[in-house]
Amino acid sequence: MENRKEKFKYSDINKDIYDDIFKVKYKGMMVDLSLHAVREMGSLGIKLSDVKNILETGFNCERSRRKEGTEEKCIIRGNKIIKVVAVRNCNIYNNEEVWLIIHVGRFSFKKRR
Repeated sequence: MENRKEKFKYSDINKDIYDDIFKVKYKGMMVDLSLHAVREMGSLGIKLSDVKNILETGFNCERSRRKEGTEEKCIIRGNKIIKVVAVRNCNIYNNEEVWLIIHVGRFSFKKRR
């Protein structure tokens, strides 16, 4: 029985750390990351603060219709476009609605003359 209590305390500590790290909000809801998005951000060198900035100040760059509740925002840096795709989702830890980042990508473009 003592072992179960220790596990419970450990999970509470993890939840507190999780809540402190992810205090980034967009449209009043917390921003959460999928594993795929974390890997993409790591390979591109993009931070969570950059993702928040793109969501707040970026332009809508949908190339095709997306499911309702999905937002696709982009920002231009030099000759590259950085794209962030977010979906409204439910967080299993605290049962609240969050924006789940499912894709972070970068591609180049040519300016039209």
